[in-house]
Amino acid sequence: MEINIHKRIIIISLILVVISSAGVGLSLAYGYALIRVLGFTLITFSLISIFTSYAIINQKKIWIRKVAKYSLILLPVFSVGLMYVIITVEMNIMITIIVSAVLLIFTSLAVMNIFLFQDAGNLRGTILLLLFIILGIVFKWYHLPFASIIISLGLVLFSLGIYIFGIRCLYLADKNSYLKYLSFLGCCFITIAMSGLMFKLQHWLGGSELATIANYSIIIGTTLVLLTLRSSGYLEWKDLHKKIFKQILFPWVFVFVLFIMSFLLPQTFRTIMGVPLENTKTVSFKMPDYSIENKNGLEPQ
Repeated sequence: MEINIHKRIIIISLILVVISSAGVGLSLAYGYALIRVLGFTLITFSLISIFTSYAIINQKKIWIRKVAKYSLILLPVFSVGLMYVIITVEMNIMITIIVSAVLLIFTSLAVMNIFLFQDAGNLRGTILLLLFIILGIVFKWYHLPFASIIISLGLVLFSLGIYIFGIRCLYLADKNSYLKYLSFLGCCFITIAMSGLMFKLQHWLGGSELATIANYSIIIGTTLVLLTLRSSGYLEWKDLHKKIFKQILFPWVFVFVLFIMSFLLPQTFRTIMGVPLENTKTVSFKMPDYSIENKNGLEPQ
């Protein structure tokens, strides 16, 4: 069964890579920058799917686990080294692609040690990364140094990690089709939300589009889960499946709270996003102030 899942992931991922590559090619020819950004993003996560599925199939091999473990330990040092290269070396397109690819591979290996090779029901890695993101938000709120770096790093790690966990859930769900689709699609929605948050934080193209997709996905997904969870036989699920559901529930609630905050506390949310308050559009009832006319010499008191 694992081989069949692996083959499906490979085929679907390669199809998405081909379609996205065609979109990127058209964007380069006709200048559609947004399609280019979204195309590269889809290619990246499609390749991560293939990479993750291969690691799951071969997870009994000791060298894969060791590489993931040492990647997590050396990630801070490696990131600082790459930052030094970016600052000191004159960057061109080729060097940028190489540096980004190396950093992506190294980061993916690091988060695999948390979301792939640890117990599926272990919430420690998820909670620590969410607390790391919240710490960055607090830093941003109080205008402390390195706030954007902390939030961006936390969002990158969690986006990759939760997507990798979603691929893993396809293998762990067994015959529980409800959990299989819920876990994978839920992880995809969370990944889109986290990526959109990072894109908006960095003021990158495509941030608003990803945030819009995430908002609709969260609304629809939350509604469907609330309506169907009771009839899914949740009480009869295996303990592992219940732990997987809880693993996804924590970041789902976190993203939903941010979604609510963006509507109920827009100024606070814009402060976190780094949007100046003077650029905030205020909602009015189209009742502008006006001066009272002076008619027949009668001036207002």
